[in-house]
Amino acid sequence: MNEFIAALTFVAAIFIPLAVVSYVVATYNDLARRLERLKAIMADTRRVQRRGRAVRGTVSKHVRTATGHEQSAIRHASKRRGRGGQFLNVQDNANGWPQHAAIGTTERGLSADIEAHDREQLAWQQLHAEAHQYNALLRTLPSSIVARAFGFRPWRLNGNRGRVVQGKRKPYRSQRGS
Repeated sequence: MNEFIAALTFVAAIFIPLAVVSYVVATYNDLARRLERLKAIMADTRRVQRRGRAVRGTVSKHVRTATGHEQSAIRHASKRRGRGGQFLNVQDNANGWPQHAAIGTTERGLSADIEAHDREQLAWQQLHAEAHQYNALLRTLPSSIVARAFGFRPWRLNGNRGRVVQGKRKPYRSQRGS
């Protein structure tokens, strides 16, 4: 019986530390993978935001072009042609002008703007969901011990501005030392 207890103690002395080390390594790898995924999603979100801004700038330019075209067509149509007093037909002349294409481009641009906004919202939702899962994992008891030991910090999103802060918040100017 003493030999059995000695053998069991020997196996337990090897197995328990091995299991603990394996758990710590697996938890660390999971936290590191999730953190890298968060950083990648944040980079994608920033890329989508930049594309959205570019689309909005292009749409704005086409709207200004189309509006300018309409104003010039009205001015041109209101002028009398020659001495006979005949007005220009706006429809006939507008179809031949290259600026007329700006109106169709504006409509396409507005739909592209809506699509860009939807992609941006989807990217932010994905970022929030992943940050929620990462922070929930940091709060669970066994993972929180490993996270504190290796310096993992919660992922915070500040308001609607999209600024991301990892770790402690910076103090306000009034709270900082001079």
